[in-house]
Amino acid sequence: PHDVDFRKVREIVAGLKLMPRLKAVALLVRFCLATGCRPGEARLLQWREVHSDRGICTLSQHKTSKATGAVRTIYLTKEARETLRDAARMHGTAGYVFPSRRGNPYTASGFRHILTRNFKMTPYQLRHTFAQSALDTGMSIDDLGEWLGHTDASRRMTRVYAQVRSQRLLGVAKSLDGPMRLALSQS
Repeated sequence: PHDVDFRKVREIVAGLKLMPRLKAVALLVRFCLATGCRPGEARLLQWREVHSDRGICTLSQHKTSKATGAVRTIYLTKEARETLRDAARMHGTAGYVFPSRRGNPYTASGFRHILTRNFKMTPYQLRHTFAQSALDTGMSIDDLGEWLGHTDASRRMTRVYAQVRSQRLLGVAKSLDGPMRLALSQS
């Protein structure tokens, strides 16, 4: 599966918090997990695009902006708003929300390198983890597709999350076979 177990997620965030130079990365990871946004959207997010009072971030430049001409809306969960508050306390509210020590956004390769080197995962696994969690809590495929910013033409991408989920549930069913068979045979 492409998603990450939440125990590992807690380990990652806790580990990043212990590395003083990577505290901003911990916030970036939290934001990706709390919103399901693309890692690049989070890395390049600027304070002028954040509208906490409305519970959203709006991006005019994003992956599908040329194809759709539409603004991308990132919906803010409670955890996302708390992460933004922590980022504002750490860096202020000018420029990039999650800047590196030099004040620039992390590069795609830099962010990926930090996560793969320290935690054996990729930034996109954060998005997959959010999507799987949303499906597990009952969000519909159509709502998830809209939340993730998939265009109508790319909604088939959203279906990938449901397929992974089904594969995971098949694995769970197999793991229940032994204990269930034992319990039923004794009744």
